[in-house]
Amino acid sequence: MLDRACPFHLISEHLFSVEPGLSTFAKFPSEAIDNLRPLVEYSRKYVPEEWRSSTPIILRATAGLRLLPEQSANDLLASVCCLASLYDLMEICVGCQFNALPVYIDQFFKINAKTMTTRFTAYFAPTERTLCDYSEPVFAHSEPLFVLFLFIYPFSSCQTHTQVSSLIKESGFWLPSEGAVGIMEGADEGIFAWITLNFLRGSLFTAFSQGPPNKSGALSGLLDFGGGSTQLTFLPLERAMEASTPRHFLHTMPDCYVEHLRFPSKLYAHSYLGLGLMSARRSMLLTYTRKFKQANSTASVLQSPCLPAGLLSEWSHSGQSLTVASSRQQPFNDSEEAFEHCYESATSILRSSSSDNLVHQPSELNSHDIFVLSFVYTRAVEAGLVNATVGGLITIRKLLETAKFHCTHPQTQHPFMCMDLTYISALLHEGFGISLDKELHVRRSISLQLFMMSN
Repeated sequence: MLDRACPFHLISEHLFSVEPGLSTFAKFPSEAIDNLRPLVEYSRKYVPEEWRSSTPIILRATAGLRLLPEQSANDLLASVCCLASLYDLMEICVGCQFNALPVYIDQFFKINAKTMTTRFTAYFAPTERTLCDYSEPVFAHSEPLFVLFLFIYPFSSCQTHTQVSSLIKESGFWLPSEGAVGIMEGADEGIFAWITLNFLRGSLFTAFSQGPPNKSGALSGLLDFGGGSTQLTFLPLERAMEASTPRHFLHTMPDCYVEHLRFPSKLYAHSYLGLGLMSARRSMLLTYTRKFKQANSTASVLQSPCLPAGLLSEWSHSGQSLTVASSRQQPFNDSEEAFEHCYESATSILRSSSSDNLVHQPSELNSHDIFVLSFVYTRAVEAGLVNATVGGLITIRKLLETAKFHCTHPQTQHPFMCMDLTYISALLHEGFGISLDKELHVRRSISLQLFMMSN
């Protein structure tokens, strides 16, 4: 059971996702409800009926919404927030403890790259108190409280209100009147995933019990390649690194986030919005097309040297259908030329107009054990670089070799493989400054069982 000696214990976890994300239904809001319904129904299977009325349902938008103009994002959130007014709900305080809930919750979840997922687990806390009453960790108590999280793109039309509110009302879950809907900060996304990673590895608490964890190097760093953003998070080994780090990259952990831990230094965490794999694809296509616009091409066709020669296809991004094409009709004569042109295209979006690197290179990053998640895992499995079940170790040099192969020998079933592997390699090496031969842990999910199987 949970006690002061062992304040966190993995009870169970459940993960379910659907595709596509709700943003796809912006023009057809009536269809959005059918996309959301399976998530709610799946959740009902695991939350007992008697606890549903005290199970808050919370929506958090990630990079997809952060990429929108502020007004557009606010309009989307407002459409979701309207749901709360339909209920006679108990007011809850949106304070430090409430904001800490994602940290507690994420310690129980597999890390997943999907845009929309349902994540929930059982906790131990008295339900007659509001969330902000917890001056001590909620795990010190004995009565169950369920928390249900939906990480989704919020609804984009007020026509969806009645349908969604009816669905939630029928489900029996509790929609808090404040704080239930919002955009998750990019740094928080990285911090939550970092805590999750080190908790599931079993190193989070053992590292702190053995002295200053930043000296032992027991805590792993995390690179999370999402679709819209990429997060880098780690605990610096030396405090001297702070002097060469942008101030907004360093974060002091609030006490309510880490009740049982005392961080000896600030946590390095930053989210690069727009440098997720799908956003990078679009940027590479746009940048190349604008720079090397051919006379016989139209503005509606985006071109890239990374795509197979002669390709003309449709690609959907953030609910928008784009026509993409190779910049050449015939393969390059030189087997290296295709990769070189693609690599230049990838590095071009990592530089500012003054040729400065847009990505900060932490001086000690190569000294850390680094786990790389999400889309890197997906592409590594598709390219045969790691095991689909437990992942594996890869180097950037191996990624580059594989990228060169796919640029020279493109496969029709994976037309973006050359582009994706090249961009991933460029961001890791040119962007973050990771050594070509440093071994990186590639995973889809992290659990104690998987970690033991693969080490």
